[in-house]
Amino acid sequence: MVSGLRFADASHGWAFGPGLWSTDNGGLTWTRQQVTGTVVDVEAAEGQAYALVCTTRSTSCLDMALLRSAVSGGSWSVVSLPAPLFAGTELAVQGGAVYIMNGVGGQQGGQASSLLVSTDGDRNFVVEQSGCVAGLGGHVQPAITGGGVLWESCPTGMMTQPRQSNDDGKTWHVLVTNSEFSNGLSFAAVSAQTALAWPYPPSGGLGLTTDGGETFRTVFQGPSGSTLFWAGYSDPSRAYLLVATNTSPYNGQLWESNDGGVTWSQVNFNLRQTSPSK
Repeated sequence: MVSGLRFADASHGWAFGPGLWSTDNGGLTWTRQQVTGTVVDVEAAEGQAYALVCTTRSTSCLDMALLRSAVSGGSWSVVSLPAPLFAGTELAVQGGAVYIMNGVGGQQGGQASSLLVSTDGDRNFVVEQSGCVAGLGGHVQPAITGGGVLWESCPTGMMTQPRQSNDDGKTWHVLVTNSEFSNGLSFAAVSAQTALAWPYPPSGGLGLTTDGGETFRTVFQGPSGSTLFWAGYSDPSRAYLLVATNTSPYNGQLWESNDGGVTWSQVNFNLRQTSPSK
């Protein structure tokens, strides 16, 4: 089983969940990686790949670890962190910065969720406090243009409170916005001003803000019965989104924007079968 796919460039990539495989030839061949535990996420930037791993294969994951390897290949080593990681931990990287939104653990009690931040490629981490309440989850997304800008969604029960930081999580401010978001809110951000948000009310489509979250407008609405489950920027102009349709649990669509997320067109594929190499 594979639940995720991540590429650092046209050649180097990883397939993961629960195991881990790597390719150095654009996916033509894959090599099983020797890691202990269940891999829940892989991210890569600045020549380094990171794997977030549940250290046991049991259904109840109590402890997690961050592993590191060079994008070009090699063994995976454990990254030293200033705090333990718990189930539900999430990982994000941007340039030389690594962000770890900690999951739920007994030590956290009623405190805010901790955010582990490294701005020097994982050599040093500091523990910041996110705006999210421990036990209710939360997501953090760095802006692709960097500058310490983070967008955060914090579930509060029935709704989500969106927040932003402009200093790598040291301080946060609540976004005063014209929209009310559900608990499942996710962001894909270009800068402190521009970001995509989904599911965007009331119909669950894709929203875009260009004024720092004060106002959002719908820029994409998928086919009837479909679910938008991922969006992201490859650069400030080009963005992509994935839509699961209602025709089959394995059918989906890829859409592309070349104007920063304002307009979208579906990407069509010409699929062909090839014989496996010997």
